[in-house]
Amino acid sequence: MIARVVPVPPGRVRSYANVNVTAAARKGSRAPPRRARAGDAVVHSRETPPQGSPPVNPSSWLPLALAAAAGAAVAAHSLRLRKAGVEPWVLPLGDDAPGFLGRAFVGLVAVWAFVLVTWAIVPAWALRSLGAVPLLVGPGFAWAGIALMLGGVVMVAMGQRAMGKAWRVGIPTSDKPKLVTDGVFAWSRNPVFLGMMLAAGGVTLAIPHALSLAALTGTYMALSVQIRLEEAYLESWLGETFGAYARGVGRWFGRMKA
Repeated sequence: MIARVVPVPPGRVRSYANVNVTAAARKGSRAPPRRARAGDAVVHSRETPPQGSPPVNPSSWLPLALAAAAGAAVAAHSLRLRKAGVEPWVLPLGDDAPGFLGRAFVGLVAVWAFVLVTWAIVPAWALRSLGAVPLLVGPGFAWAGIALMLGGVVMVAMGQRAMGKAWRVGIPTSDKPKLVTDGVFAWSRNPVFLGMMLAAGGVTLAIPHALSLAALTGTYMALSVQIRLEEAYLESWLGETFGAYARGVGRWFGRMKA
């Protein structure tokens, strides 16, 4: 607490607090206070500023910027594969079960794009109109979401790098697959999908409303089905080689005892 004593100038008595610094006041006198008059001394106090500053929410544009950067990285990796004579996009969009799942992924991408763009442009409207989740609203959750997004993007990039030319979006049913078991694949059978789930969870924390939570649920369900389809495809081609790998490494994460 910092205090200074100044005289009350005539004509401006009412602009100061009704505080009298007298010997009686300092000794705890019960004398009733009187209104300040010209010539009285008044104590002006100024609180010492608190250490640090209140937490600040990340920019509403940050989740969209991270997602756009991740999308650009995936597009660049796909372009490199095409230049090497490999078609990475084999996601079916037909009327059978795999095609239905492929269309579901396209729909989920559209929903996530809507979530990110509306949050970047009109975050207040998004929370008000799309069903805010009060439990998750706050700078701490928002920054945790950004960190989770970054972790997910890094995980996807590491998975793509480990797969090299074997990376695909979808199941290349006409080609014999290559089983990658080193790097991040030594700890997760599906590190790319794990990274996608981490990023989706991060978006949900950074943009806490009902639509993002629903999109997260839909993403988990769609990826879980896709993982099982891909693992069945790998087992049909590789047999016990894939079986032994699956018994030692978790579907999402972790090493398992033999």
